[in-house]
Amino acid sequence: PGWSHLLGEESPFDLVVCFAVLHHLPGLALRQQLLSELASLLAPDGVLILSNWQFLSSERFVRKLVAWETVGLSAADVEPGDALLPWRQGVEAVRYVHQIDEVEMANLATAAGLTVRAHYYADGKEGNLNLYSVLSGAA
Repeated sequence: PGWSHLLGEESPFDLVVCFAVLHHLPGLALRQQLLSELASLLAPDGVLILSNWQFLSSERFVRKLVAWETVGLSAADVEPGDALLPWRQGVEAVRYVHQIDEVEMANLATAAGLTVRAHYYADGKEGNLNLYSVLSGAA
């Protein structure tokens, strides 16, 4: 968040995509800020497409969840849907993730002046590892 002014002269855009980003932003306020900034880049008939990881839909990822106490927090310190997962790409670390469901996505969209045109799930063995949302300016 905070970078949309860099694209101001290039906008508006007919299409903006944001894949695998929103679910890594901690806190509803930051997620809302990013979605509002992305909405501001859209042409009146523009479309915004987002993907959000549905890690809680996969037993494989649920088994890997890291306790908040590992980083000095408790479940009371974070929002529902927040989680930590291990990161083992060359270094041992944890990564923050947030499960964004259709209801939260719709609420974020409405607050940003956008309309949900479609939600669909795809990817992974069960075909539900990502929630894709297609948004546009309010009709």
